[in-house]
Amino acid sequence: YEVAREEAPSIVFMDEIDALTTKRSGEQSEASRRMLSTLLTELDGFQDKGSDILVLTLAATNTPWDLDEAVLSRFPRRIYVPLPDKKATKEIIKINTRGLDISRLDLDAIAEESVKRLYSGRDLKNLCQQAIWNMIREENPDLHKLAELPFHELRKRSLRTRPLEMRDFEEAFKKIKSPLTKRDIERYERWAEEFGG
Repeated sequence: YEVAREEAPSIVFMDEIDALTTKRSGEQSEASRRMLSTLLTELDGFQDKGSDILVLTLAATNTPWDLDEAVLSRFPRRIYVPLPDKKATKEIIKINTRGLDISRLDLDAIAEESVKRLYSGRDLKNLCQQAIWNMIREENPDLHKLAELPFHELRKRSLRTRPLEMRDFEEAFKKIKSPLTKRDIERYERWAEEFGG
């Protein structure tokens, strides 16, 4: 926050804020209590209220119900970001396969299957990486032998590639599992209805 104030206007983004701000309990360490107190002070913005310094705090969590009530109250605007729909999924796949030939892919079919499997953006990234890896391994069966080469030899080599195909993704679907269930999604939606805004 000190740097954010120096560089204002600034945005401070905290991913997985729940790791820092879980509900207080008797089992919480003194260090955790002090850290939470300091964070609450920063969120309140105890700097000069008359100043024109603008520092906006954004935070993300996968477990909003675990946030300390005092922290939650400092974020009056709470936005539920649902899983990507079919259109967003197709765009995420394009981003994660940029530079590769995807002309043989049925993006609609991949997106439909991904939505059905409750894939998040991270799951889609993993799906694409797995599909690419499937293609690389198939086109470079002796890939493991490259590890034995000295660096100057390795630099002379290049990987063989080919356009990504549906079978690369079909294999990837077998390995990439979403940790979410429909029940989890319902819990997020209920929380958003009650506390979102």
